[in-house]
This record gives sequence, structure tokens and C-alpha cells, in this order.
Amino acid sequence: PAKAGGFTRHTTFAYLPPVLLVTFLRYEYDKATNQSSKSSTEVDFPEKLVIEEDWVGEGVYRPEYELTAVIKHHGTTLSHGHYNAYVRNDKEWYLFDDSVVKSVDKYRVLEAYNASMLVYVDRNIDISYLPDKPPRHPP
Repeated sequence: PAKAGGFTRHTTFAYLPPVLLVTFLRYEYDKATNQSSKSSTEVDFPEKLVIEEDWVGEGVYRPEYELTAVIKHHGTTLSHGHYNAYVRNDKEWYLFDDSVVKSVDKYRVLEAYNASMLVYVDRNIDISYLPDKPPRHPP
């Protein structure tokens, strides 16, 4: 709970999604210069995310979240740079960088301190209905 002005404020979740997206506010706008700048603050993040009991309402299901993807932006401004993603398939991690896909060590993923977005998935959801390959799109 956060304290402000002599009172305590406490927020609880009434529902937690099977896929949780965590985004980091990496850009700040400076009115004086009419420019945006990127924050390079390092953020540690866990491979498994535990939602504490006091964060949810009574009887609310608490997913067992596992890190499934990390999206990174390489560049110093909002208008210039490049995105890539680390994605987990079963227990293996892969780096997707434009047309290049290569296997990477999970410790490289967990050291991606300047992440822009994290994707956590409830390890108890059934994803067996998903196709093995993505659908083909017309050229």
C-alpha cells in the first residue's frame, strides 16, 4: 500500500488475465525542446512472476506466470531505432531480429535490462489448440 497525505491507498485486482503484458515507459517528452528522450534505466525482471495474495480480491485466481517474450528497442529516440524480440518456445529461447531467428541462452534474455515490454503467460493455460505453424498470408 502507498501512503500519501496521511492515508493508505490499496489497490486489488478483481481479475488477472491469462496473458499479462508489462510495458515500461521509456520515453519522456520535453516541452521546452519539443523532443522526446529515451530512458535507459535498467530494470530487473523475473522469469516467474508471482502475484501476491494481498494484490487480488478474495477468491480471485492467481495465475502462475512465466516469462514468454521480451521486446527490446535499440535506439535513442522514439522516431529512430530498431525492435527485436526474445521469445520462448517450450523451454528454448529464440532471438527474432527481422529475418534472422537464432537460439539464445535464457540468461541472455534475463539480462535484457533495457526491455520495452514483457509478456507473461499463465503456465496453466492450454495452448495445445494453437497451430504448429502460423497461417500463410497472401503475398
